[in-house]
Amino acid sequence: MCLHILLQYFYFLQTLIYSDQYEEDEYLAMNIIADKANQKSLGLSVVEPYVWYRLAINRFIIDAKDPEIVNLLKLSFYTGRVEPNLFLLRLGFLSRYIDSIDNELMRLLEDQVRLAWALKKHQLVTAVISTPVLKPLVYNALSPDDILDFNLRLDKAIKKNNKSK
Repeated sequence: MCLHILLQYFYFLQTLIYSDQYEEDEYLAMNIIADKANQKSLGLSVVEPYVWYRLAINRFIIDAKDPEIVNLLKLSFYTGRVEPNLFLLRLGFLSRYIDSIDNELMRLLEDQVRLAWALKKHQLVTAVISTPVLKPLVYNALSPDDILDFNLRLDKAIKKNNKSK
């Protein structure tokens, strides 16, 4: 089975998992199949940052406390450090584990923050508004000048959000 077909199959299963059409046990069964499809695709090519990220999500669905989740996310970082569509997804997902992040993963996260700041400033600010636990991470990762710019953008976005309520 070629990698492209496996990835499409996984995407289809992931879409079903996140729909509201099935019972919890059906979701879990689909999640197990999606997990196997991801593992099979990694057998064809281990350099698939999206697949490593999706495997972490699959494990999270099964058991949010599974210690393997963080390792799978590390592999997502290592195989696709500069994947703009994964920057904020990984940051948001890892925000759940912020208290148990080791030094290696902290360096990877700070690198992602700097890349997100360089390429997706607005989205990073929005992510911090919706996930405030990321704010200290952003402050640790950015330079003093970038922190000033970040704070200006953050204040502006918060004021804009408050006016629209």
